[in-house]
Parts: sequence; C-alpha cells; structure tokens
Amino acid sequence: MTKGLRVSNLRLNVSVSGDDIVDEVQFAIEPGKVLALVGESGSGKTTVGLAVLGHARRGVSIAHGHVHCGDTEVLGLDDDAKRKIRGDLVSYVPQDPASSLNPALRIGVQLLEVLEAHDFGGSNEARKIRLKEMMAEVLLPTDDEYLLRYPHQLSGGQQQRVGLAMAFACRPSVIVLDEPTTGLDVSTQEHVLKTIRQLTMDHGVAALYITHDLAVVADLADDVAVMYAGRIVERGTVRDIFSSPAHPYTKHLVVAAPDIEGKKEIVGLAGRAPSPGKRPIGCSFALRCSLADDVCRGAFPAEVALSTGHVARCIKIGQSQSIGLSETACLEDGGIGRSRGGVARSQRWLFGKHCCSRCVTLDSKRPVSRVSGRVRFGQDNCLACDWWLAPRMDRLDVVQRGCIAKGCTSALGRSTTGHSICFPESLWFAQSTTHHWRVHLAPIGHCR
Repeated sequence: MTKGLRVSNLRLNVSVSGDDIVDEVQFAIEPGKVLALVGESGSGKTTVGLAVLGHARRGVSIAHGHVHCGDTEVLGLDDDAKRKIRGDLVSYVPQDPASSLNPALRIGVQLLEVLEAHDFGGSNEARKIRLKEMMAEVLLPTDDEYLLRYPHQLSGGQQQRVGLAMAFACRPSVIVLDEPTTGLDVSTQEHVLKTIRQLTMDHGVAALYITHDLAVVADLADDVAVMYAGRIVERGTVRDIFSSPAHPYTKHLVVAAPDIEGKKEIVGLAGRAPSPGKRPIGCSFALRCSLADDVCRGAFPAEVALSTGHVARCIKIGQSQSIGLSETACLEDGGIGRSRGGVARSQRWLFGKHCCSRCVTLDSKRPVSRVSGRVRFGQDNCLACDWWLAPRMDRLDVVQRGCIAKGCTSALGRSTTGHSICFPESLWFAQSTTHHWRVHLAPIGHCR
C-alpha cells in the first residue's frame, strides 16, 4: 500500500476566463514528514492546499492533475466520496481558529461531531475515550469542565490546539495546515509547532504546511517548495533552500528574513507578482529579476536538477545577482520571519495584551465590565466620558491585529476595498468617501 501525498501536474483555472491560478504543481510528501509551501500572498499556496482536499473555491475550477492520498486519487472521486474522506483520510487546519469553530457549541460537542460524522470507533463509548485522547495529544485539559467551555472562553493558542485535535481526530494519512500559527505570540506558536511535529511523527502523517514565515519553516519542515505566481520555482530540503538557494526569488526570500540579533538589514523586493491573466509567456519572475534576458521572457524554464531532491526552474542558476535594499525597504505580507522579530513576546493571554489595547482604543469586550484608570489623548480624559462620545476620536488610528493576521474579518465584508479603506474618514469629515477613495488609493498603486 502506498502512503503519503503525491501531487502531479496540478492546474486550477479562473472558471470564467480560463486563466491559470496555479499550474504544473507537483511534489510528494512521505509519511511522518512536513513539506512547507512558501511564497508571498497571491502565489497560490492556499489554492493548492484546498485542491489536496479536492476542493476549489467559488469561481475556481480544477482543470487537470492528480492528487494521491495513499492509494486514493482524490480528484477522481465524486462529491459524496470527497466529503467522506475529508476529516478521515485527509484533514485541514484553517488559518483562523476563532472563525473555524462554532461559537454556539461547546468544544466537547464539536470534537465529538467529527468522530460521529465518520463513525470513528463504532460506538459512543469508544468515541468518548478517543475524545480524551485527542485533548491529551494536543496538551489540553481532559476534564469535563474544560470540554464544556465555548470557543470564546479559550485563548487563541487553545483554540488552535482544538482545531489540531479535530484535524487529527480520525487518524488521517494527510493533513493540510494553512498558516495555523498566524496571529499567535511566539511562545504559544512554539508550543503549537511542537504539537504539530510530534503528532505528525507519531502517527505517520504527511503534512503540507502553508506559510510565508521562514523562521517557522526552519523549525518545523523537512522539505520546502517555493511558489511564485502560481508555479513552484524551487523545491528541496530545508538545508538546500537555506544554505544554497538557486532560484533568484528564493534568494530574495532568504535574504529578506530578519536576523534575530539585528546584525543585517532587511532587504526588500520591489514590484509585485503578476496576477492570473496578466502573467507573461516566459518566466513570471523576469519582471523583477536583474538577471532576466530575452531567453527568460521567451519560455518558462524547465526543472533543473541541482542535487538529489533539489530542483529549480531557472536558466540563470549559478550566476551572481546583486540583491540590494529596495527603495521602500518593505516586505510584502508584513515581513518574512516576523514571528522571531521581537513582536508579542509575552506569554499568551496571561499578561492581558489585548485587554490593554482595547482599553486604549476605548473598546470593551466581555467578560471585562469594569475599567479604571486613565487614557489621555492630549487634554482629553477619554475613560471618564461615554464610550460612544469619546472626544476627538479622529486622533486615534486603530490598526487591528486583523490587518496582518485576519484581514478577512477586520474589513467590511459587503463593501468594496476602496470604500472600506476610506470609511473612517466619512465618520469625521463631511466629504463623501466615493469622492475621495481613488485619491487615497493612488499612492499605493491600487487605483484603477
């Protein structure tokens, strides 16, 4: 019996136009190993991860390719068969644990539902025993009182551990983890990564870990696949990618990772990756590469084998490239390796980081009902006034954690991007947001 995960010649298109979102994707993961799929936002990482489950988001279609989870060819199954294998043969851990858990159900009920859906154990007694085992595996309390809690009564790290328990509940052969530690502080992130690694090794699970944090990759993964503009441009072991990167884009990623000791400058990469429908015939990275010539622009390079298991798609391998500091010195996606950069080093919720920040922004959150002390903006004592009538709130810019970690939940879901960005202005100024949104977006290059 073949085990692990094998993906070959995978292509997904925009349903309406037929433009490729990802193409020529292929990799393999052995049981007990972790493959990190890295790249900037929009490179197609999550699209590939969902395709492993036989799923494509609305407006996206799977054109061709093969996804083998063990001996099962996932893309060849009908819809009912795909539903049966999800959570049983292949599992998924989403990026945001808070939105993936049902806020109206206790965590014990939600965990038990996963086992019941796949008839794991064959009886209620066996499933209850497995429920305790699941909690112990992810280092959470196994007592009944804890299982009666609702998701909002858990910290972010605890919520993510519950998500991991669900994913490993039915002993899957393959698991897809879509940036599961985004938004967690460093100490909590370390515990979650150790849990993932231990469960993967103990149960022989082939894990696909989607991320753009190279610090996490170095700690967790065995192998790395680098994606750019919908294609894998380099693939190899962690040692290969970090010690001898071959593709110019991979070199930029490695150089861009911040040094924890702060001994080197962060080197950015100017420009952006071409979106589907606007990608050139040749190498997609040619638009941002100092080595590119007419040959690069004429056709997409074939794979070049550098060593056993180390391949790259570039005809300029071995040529030196000058990687200097970009004008903006700003990395896309908030910076690669930011989790080791010194942000949020305090331990989980015990220090009350979010409670303090919500007080500063004049926001209250249950179960916090009593607030004492002062928050001053100039001469205004804001905690002494009504929350909704706080004076001169136009002086306060509230940048939520969602701007980096949970952008989909912090934006206005039924508004355009431009309207969401300029909405705060309409609260304090008489001008129409419709009149001004293009003016605000023009400097960042999104005005059309």
